[in-house]
Amino acid sequence: MTFETDQRLGITRGYAHGQSGSDVADTLNQNFRLLSILLQASVKSATTTNPPTTPVDGDTYIVPAGSTGAWSTQIGKLTQYDKSLSGWIFITVNKGFSIFVDDVDKQWIYTSTGWRTVAFEP
Repeated sequence: MTFETDQRLGITRGYAHGQSGSDVADTLNQNFRLLSILLQASVKSATTTNPPTTPVDGDTYIVPAGSTGAWSTQIGKLTQYDKSLSGWIFITVNKGFSIFVDDVDKQWIYTSTGWRTVAFEP
């Protein structure tokens, strides 16, 4: 069976019943990582432009304009450090996705023009 990618979450689907192998395990692990990031949506910062030199597995950020290093070509995406890969993974989100930004204690939303803070009415 041919794998396909879900348009909303980016989850790979299309497994045949009983299908196994390292490619299936790798894809399932990627799916679980995506679900972990997207369903418990918070990031450490949306303004950090330099990838941390000693990140902890699971550290997650919004990549802002002006970013450097491994982040320089990933502006606007979510990034999470993956210890098993010894590097950063990048996730493109869809319009309407919201996330909590820890260092400013605010909710942000992704719009057609990029990330912005959400204004809540009292």
